[in-house]
Amino acid sequence: MQEIELIEQDYLDYIVDPRFVEESLCLEYKSHLRWNPNKKKGNGEQGDKDQDITDSIIETLTAFANTNGGKLLVGYSEKEKKFVGVEKDGFKSIDEWVRHLISSINNICGDGGFQSLLSFESVKYDSETTCVVITVERSKDLIGIKRNNDSEKFYQRTQKRNLLLDTDKRKEDYIKRRNTPLHRGWTTEGVYSYLSPEMMNKNWIEGGQVTADLTDRIKGVNGLYIYYVEIKNSGNSFFGSFKSVLYAGKGNLRDRYQVHFPKDEFSQCRSIYGNKFKYAYCALEGDDLKFMNQWEGQLIDFFSPPLCVKREEVNQKKGIRPRLIKAV
Repeated sequence: MQEIELIEQDYLDYIVDPRFVEESLCLEYKSHLRWNPNKKKGNGEQGDKDQDITDSIIETLTAFANTNGGKLLVGYSEKEKKFVGVEKDGFKSIDEWVRHLISSINNICGDGGFQSLLSFESVKYDSETTCVVITVERSKDLIGIKRNNDSEKFYQRTQKRNLLLDTDKRKEDYIKRRNTPLHRGWTTEGVYSYLSPEMMNKNWIEGGQVTADLTDRIKGVNGLYIYYVEIKNSGNSFFGSFKSVLYAGKGNLRDRYQVHFPKDEFSQCRSIYGNKFKYAYCALEGDDLKFMNQWEGQLIDFFSPPLCVKREEVNQKKGIRPRLIKAV
């Protein structure tokens, strides 16, 4: 199947917009995966492949996983303040690009499940510039890096840089701090708060209360869906306008509804929230199907807590492999 990459400039512009986010605790930019413009080839030409560039990316990915998760945008030069794409990395496809990164991860991190915490979005900024956004989930245990005969090294993410936990005492202290409860108040991070205007303006249909009978009214077509809850006993108060999204997904709408309905989590929601537990969906067709995976990822990021702890646990239990988000 021919690979179709998505052109969505707004999404990439948002990630690098300094009014909202910048390189920080949960975001970093890299221009390439392995291309080093400052390295000379054997014939003296400027620019060549450099494994150290790849290793530095893996270091950042592990630092994100060891802290609160994050996003790494590859294909943007912070120095030049422009999108340069990953074309100079020299791969025939984004699939090959991802396979090279995963192989490099296995070489220095081992095949211990780190891959399952990564998902990849292939996005074109324009017709000649492809970027990759890597989303990293928080890991249950610290993930280390072991290069050649060096000892295993562990990194945490701090503001705009990776910090080496260079002693056993520092590592032990960090593990204790890492496993303390989150501070209360904030429910999302700026880097996770993008929703495509095109997706929001689609024909979303409120299906109503989540019941067995609702199955017959849902079309058996592909699309996006959300389960949400309204506040009980709110009356006409200020809180009556609030809605909390509990779950977001994609796929064949009727099939997915039938799969979810009998599951314990959904049964508990029906019991707790009663007629305030509701369902909405948006059928997609034609070119919109190319964006379905990407839009689902945006919904999950936007409405999930910053650390996505529940998704982290589910991924590890199921052994989910790395996910490349592109056209279907």
